[in-house]
Amino acid sequence: MTTETQPQINTPTKPPFEMIIQYIKDQSFENINPVENFLKEQADGINVTPNFDVSSAVAKEGIHEVSIDLRMEFTNNASKPMFIAELKYAALVHVNTQEYPDLPLDFVLNGHIANMMYPYARAIMSSMIRDGGFTGFVMPMYDFVELYHHKNAPQDVKTA
Repeated sequence: MTTETQPQINTPTKPPFEMIIQYIKDQSFENINPVENFLKEQADGINVTPNFDVSSAVAKEGIHEVSIDLRMEFTNNASKPMFIAELKYAALVHVNTQEYPDLPLDFVLNGHIANMMYPYARAIMSSMIRDGGFTGFVMPMYDFVELYHHKNAPQDVKTA
């Protein structure tokens, strides 16, 4: 009777990444003209200009810092500024590149990790705006994986 040996498969023993901690790096709320904002009826409506970005950098070997920068500018219909809310929300992430050498690092950090962080950043930003006296505003949802693909698509695909 012959015994066949099965080939050894190197199965990773740890996940590809681990979220170490999430934290507020910077936060700001500026109520530009509260007397006018709160005493004048808001029947005219409010215009919102969202601005956001995701970035990542090496904090130390194997550890990356991922940051979501959110900025919301609110104006009335006469284009007068009402308030500005800003949040820089970050996370430290351990990336297991030893067991996952082909991991698409930029995509994982700026797509998947950002998607995991965003619900927390969204809640903080919504609370800050509500606490600033502007009730009823809910931050929109964003899909950072889709945004990553759009941002990194070839130029001819973006314009099509």
